[in-house]
This record gives sequence, structure tokens and C-alpha cells, in this order.
Amino acid sequence: MGQWVDADKRKGGMMKARQISALLVSAALYMGLPVPVMTPALATDVAASEESGGQFARIGLNKSIVVKLPGNARDVIVGNAEVVDAVVRSKNTAYLFGKSIGQTNVFFFDANGEQILALDLEVAVDTVAIKKLLNRALPGNRITVDTIGESIILGGSASVGDAKIAEELSQRFQSKETEGNPIVNSIKLTGADQVLLKVKVVEIQRDILKQIGIDFQA
Repeated sequence: MGQWVDADKRKGGMMKARQISALLVSAALYMGLPVPVMTPALATDVAASEESGGQFARIGLNKSIVVKLPGNARDVIVGNAEVVDAVVRSKNTAYLFGKSIGQTNVFFFDANGEQILALDLEVAVDTVAIKKLLNRALPGNRITVDTIGESIILGGSASVGDAKIAEELSQRFQSKETEGNPIVNSIKLTGADQVLLKVKVVEIQRDILKQIGIDFQA
């Protein structure tokens, strides 16, 4: 009997916790506080931004992400429309498209002019696609891919041959927009090639050397 009572108490406690959480979210929305809900695709590249108090997201060049807004959006403001294009598809759903490499921010406002979401955005070369390419070409590799500005940075560790292949594939991956941008190869080389020289010493008798005409006293 005691086990049934404990189970009922735990169930009742969980229900109360859910009710309190729902009330807090409702109160935040009513007060105009941002309660962003991101899609899984965006959540992997989103982090808190200390500078603006918003959130940070990275978009691959010529790629798009979907943003689920915490409320109904009326207006959207893009800091630099040449970097990112924002389209509000529905009242609480927006699409962001990375047009060129760079950084900007996007603000969403409701019908009352209250800010419901702020995003700091960076458009960069799609490192995920490059990493998948390297994984197909070099299974089990320990190479990392990152970007800084318009440059691709290769890191991690690999053999001399794999590091060379990774650099060549990264160069071929670049699109017309990023063609010619430098690739920084900081891969730590492992198992460097070694050359083994086998030396065989042959003993030559002095008599034979004298016959050849070599004078040891000279």
C-alpha cells in the first residue's frame, strides 16, 4: 500500500512541476520576455551571446535555417541584408538564408513593437559539409574543420599523406564565392616518413689496394 502512495505522490509532484513551468512560460510571453524555441537544426549552432543579450547562430554559405519564434512576429529588421536574407513565413516561423560571408544581427518584433527575439548571425563556409567529405575520403580521420573570416582552418592530427589530401579536397570544395581564399593547414603530422639506409661495409685487403696503386704512407 505504501508503494502505491509513494507513486501517487511522485506523479502528483511531476504534474505540479509541469503546471508551474507552463505558468512561467505564459507569464514570460505576456510580459514580452523572450522565450525562444529553436528547431533542432538551429539549436546545434546556437549559443548565448553576451554582447547583445540575444543568441548566436552560424549559417553555412548558401544554406538556410528555420527559426521558431516565441511569439507572433509583425516586423523583422536585418542589420546587413547583403549577408542574410530573412523571410517570415508565418506569424511564428522565419527562414534565414546565408547570402555572403560575414556577420550581422536580426531582430523580431510583435504587433506592439516589443522585441520577441534577437539573433547574432555569422555566415561562413559550411564546415559540416567539408567534414563529411573528409570522412568519406579518409574514414576514421582525426581532422577538424573550422573557419575564420573567409579562410578554412584544418586542424587535428593526420599522416603526411592524409593532411595533403585534406588540403586538396578543401580547396576543391570552395565555391565561386570563396574561390581563392586561403586554407590554413595546422594539422599535426603523425608517423612522419622515415628513410632507412642500409650500409654494407666491405673489407678490402691491403695487397689489392697496393696493386691498384694506393700508397698508405702517402
